[in-house]
Amino acid sequence: MVAEDEFILRMEAADTLADAGFKVLEVATADAALRYLQEKDGVDLLFTDVNMPGDLNGFDLAREVAARWPVTLPPVCPRS
Repeated sequence: MVAEDEFILRMEAADTLADAGFKVLEVATADAALRYLQEKDGVDLLFTDVNMPGDLNGFDLAREVAARWPVTLPPVCPRS
């Protein structure tokens, strides 16, 4: 899963992961990512931005994922 609010960055990250063999789901907010994860019971890998619109940021999302689905790999990629 790629959680990134900027379309171009989300598309680039998703393309890179797809090229590596992952099936990629793209979402624009951490809130949308968490809703999906709750419905589908997790994913194998989470690539998330830190600063996104909504109630949750990428750190919040990564903490929730680590607590609920500890086998998910949660890379968090802040922008400078």
